[in-house]
Amino acid sequence: MSIMQIYSNFMILTGIIYVFMFMYSSRKKNNPLITIFSLICLASAVYIFGAAFQFNADNLDQILFGQKLKYFGGPFVFAAWLIFTYRIHFKKDMTFAGKIMTFIIPAVTVFLVATNEYHRLFYSNLKIFQYEGFLLSRRSTGILYYPNVIYAYFVIFFGLYAFFVAWSKSGYKLNNPYFMLLMGRLLSGILVGVYLLGKTPKWIDLLPFSSFTMVIASAMAIFYYHIFDTKEIYDKKIFSEIKEGLILIDDNNLLIDYNEAAQGVFAWLTEENKGKPVSMFHMGEKIVNNKQSKFILTVTNDWKNKYYEFRITDLLTDKNKLAGRVFIFLDITDKQHMIDELNYMVEHDWLTNVYNRRKILEEAEHIIPMFRKSGKNVSMIMMDIDNFKKINDSYGHIAGDNVLRGVIDSSRQVMRKDGLIGRYGGEEFLIVLPGADACQAIEEADKIRSNIESTVFTFDEKKINVTVSLGISSASMDVDSTVSDLINMADKALYKAKSEGRNRTCVFDNDNAAFINNSCLM
Repeated sequence: MSIMQIYSNFMILTGIIYVFMFMYSSRKKNNPLITIFSLICLASAVYIFGAAFQFNADNLDQILFGQKLKYFGGPFVFAAWLIFTYRIHFKKDMTFAGKIMTFIIPAVTVFLVATNEYHRLFYSNLKIFQYEGFLLSRRSTGILYYPNVIYAYFVIFFGLYAFFVAWSKSGYKLNNPYFMLLMGRLLSGILVGVYLLGKTPKWIDLLPFSSFTMVIASAMAIFYYHIFDTKEIYDKKIFSEIKEGLILIDDNNLLIDYNEAAQGVFAWLTEENKGKPVSMFHMGEKIVNNKQSKFILTVTNDWKNKYYEFRITDLLTDKNKLAGRVFIFLDITDKQHMIDELNYMVEHDWLTNVYNRRKILEEAEHIIPMFRKSGKNVSMIMMDIDNFKKINDSYGHIAGDNVLRGVIDSSRQVMRKDGLIGRYGGEEFLIVLPGADACQAIEEADKIRSNIESTVFTFDEKKINVTVSLGISSASMDVDSTVSDLINMADKALYKAKSEGRNRTCVFDNDNAAFINNSCLM
């Protein structure tokens, strides 16, 4: 079998493959590129069968008929590729007006070829000759042939540019649909260039080879890599009408699309960043790396925290392969603030804004085992306002409330930053000092006592003298002590401070509560 016969059989086989791919792709509706791809296959099939008919022609009339037939497909192949490439590059459909303009030159080309024998503006001359049993033809180009050539080259170079940009945004990965498209366009572009420049042997048409390589590359991008295989959710109208924020990424975590609500939250959602890895951006990395199907993300804008609840929906192909994911999120800042306020109310004393009894004990139960395990001390201070009932009886309960708040304010002014304080009950407060031994706790307690004693408390322009008594216990004194044991020891030390005259600090020393007068128990 001669090379010419192999070439003839190849064109027929290629045409059959195009018809099969057209029928197959026409049944697929879940990808915005499928319709364009099916049009490419149909136009390519028309071109290939026309070229095969022309190649196997027995006379001039058949050559001319085959030439006209293939031009009913060939120019529209480039138009469809332009729409295909536009969709890849801009991540959106071409407008109706844009599609009309795209088909103007192909339509004019078809008309010029169909009527060429009357004006010879497309082909000025046609010569036929025999070669290995085939009747071949050589055409001389007319003046209106070149707009078609320029249009073809524009489509080729735009494809090279668009696919390279998309490939670069994806991180130059070889196992990537954009790399496949780029290689397909490069190879097909070389073959087209050789043919259009008239450099093929015996002027054999290389467009069937060129088109076939690009179609194979595109088929792999669509059906193997599932490029833009995002089902109905990709519809721009749906995106724009949904009030929640929407971010669409593909299975390689490349940004595909977003809606206006999402763009209002994340400034990196721009047209220029489409096709880039979402993980390039700080908040984007947090979003795509979250493995939960539902999560809350805190976003800081203008020094204010906003809270967004995210839900993730996987987009699957017909074969249940992951094609991409949709991140849907809603602003729950008001809801979160309400939850935070309720949690605060549950954990804090409403009058003094310190921990309530349940919360301070819960913190102590957590801190003491943790610090003991690391070999560090933990101390507790039980603080009681001296003669508080007398203050209430003399000045009223409102004055008593002011004193409670004032004592907390004075205590916080001198307390160490890691110290925790909670209202244990009535006028009693429990202070937890992580990492503090007995000596450090004594110093801390005396600073608090002295500061409260020197603070001027007034109510209705009346001065109120306020002092406190404090009892101290430390976990370092008894390694087996529980929270209840430490509170009991601190309470005993507090009782000793009260019995010794109030306005003083006592520390529990295992067997007795010893009075400490501005010095450390050794």
